[in-house]
Amino acid sequence: MNKKTIALFLTICVFYKAQSQQIYIKAYTQYHLSISSEASPQYFEVGYYSPAGSSFPANITSAIKNFSIASGFKYGGAVGYQFNNVLGIETGLDYFGTNRTIKADYAPFAFAATTKWDYQSIQASPLLTAKKAMSKSSLIIKAGPIIGMAWLKNTLQAGDYLYRTYQ
Repeated sequence: MNKKTIALFLTICVFYKAQSQQIYIKAYTQYHLSISSEASPQYFEVGYYSPAGSSFPANITSAIKNFSIASGFKYGGAVGYQFNNVLGIETGLDYFGTNRTIKADYAPFAFAATTKWDYQSIQASPLLTAKKAMSKSSLIIKAGPIIGMAWLKNTLQAGDYLYRTYQ
C-alpha cells in the first residue's frame, strides 16, 4: 500500500471514531421542593425584667408546619467531555440561595418577633458519566463526589431593640 492510501484509511478511521467524542457546555436551573415534616424551630426566650426587681422568661414561638429553608431555585452549569458513545467526564458548579422571614405566632408583651433565615451554598461536582442510548431517549448515569460550602445566617429579633445574629 502506498502512503496516500494509508493516510486516507487512517483519516477515515479517525473521523469515524471522533464522531462520538464531543465537548459540551450546559447551563441549567433546578427547583428544590421541601419534603420536610418538621415544625419550625422555637424562636428564642426573652427575659423580662420589671423595675420592681422581678423577672421571668417569656418564650417567643412559632408553629409553622413543614418548615424548610431548602426550597427554591438552584442555578448551575457544567462542562463535559464525552470520550466515546458510553463514557465521559463532567465538572459542574452550582449555586443555591434562599431566605425566609417568619413572624411569631406567640410573642408576649407585644414584641414584634421575627426570625430571618438566609441560606446559601456553592457546590462543585467532578463526575464520571455513563450513557446508554435508547430508541428516542438516553439513560445517563453520573457518579462522583459533591464538594461544597454552605452558609446559614439566622437573625432573631424581638421588637426594635433586641436581636441576635448567628452564622
